[in-house]
Amino acid sequence: MSHHVPSVKMCLSVFFALLILTALTVWVAGVDLGAANTFVALAVAITKGSLVILFFMGVRWNTPLTKTVAISGFLWLRSEEHTSELQ
Repeated sequence: MSHHVPSVKMCLSVFFALLILTALTVWVAGVDLGAANTFVALAVAITKGSLVILFFMGVRWNTPLTKTVAISGFLWLRSEEHTSELQ
């Protein structure tokens, strides 16, 4: 079984993207966007989480089963959020 080793350039690119997205998170927290604040904050958080899962956890180069489990985790979390809103 071969194991994918990401390049240093790719890891640094993802790292700097995460830094930029973190700065964006801090900026959005200080700006009043009205009803869009929550949407923008969640979009940035989902993007950062996706980068970590895909690249640093290696899901991008893993088996289809691992990808299915990762996606189902997101869907389960979303369904739990929906359930708590209904109560």
